[in-house]
Amino acid sequence: SAAPSVVTPPRLAATDRPSPDTASATVTLTHFGTAAVTFLWEPVAPLPQPFAPQRACDPNGLTLSRRSGCLLPGETADFTVTFAPRVPGLASSEWQLRTEPPLASAPVRLTATAMCTPCDETGAERDALADALAESEKM
Repeated sequence: SAAPSVVTPPRLAATDRPSPDTASATVTLTHFGTAAVTFLWEPVAPLPQPFAPQRACDPNGLTLSRRSGCLLPGETADFTVTFAPRVPGLASSEWQLRTEPPLASAPVRLTATAMCTPCDETGAERDALADALAESEKM
């Protein structure tokens, strides 16, 4: 029976600037079955998020490096989830593994979450002003 499984979940670091800065994490799929299996990672439609802006395609900058292929018994495949945000905010994507022959186990899902914070262009100036104000209060 074919039994691929995901052995390590992806972990993405936060970034403080929209693209071109990116973060990435790799997940490994291992085939423990006895027959060749073809696979396809299908995107899972996200649940509607109240108060979240609605965007057309690839709203959150999360992409999966490889979506389909074939695994022989004992083989592993690495997949890289890349976070390249265009705007600050939280991002989440989920993919479900479809195989042929179908898995007898529960569905395998890959979920990636990441966060991009707005870049603070005035941090150094603000710190200098705070220091100057603190110094003037001492006098």
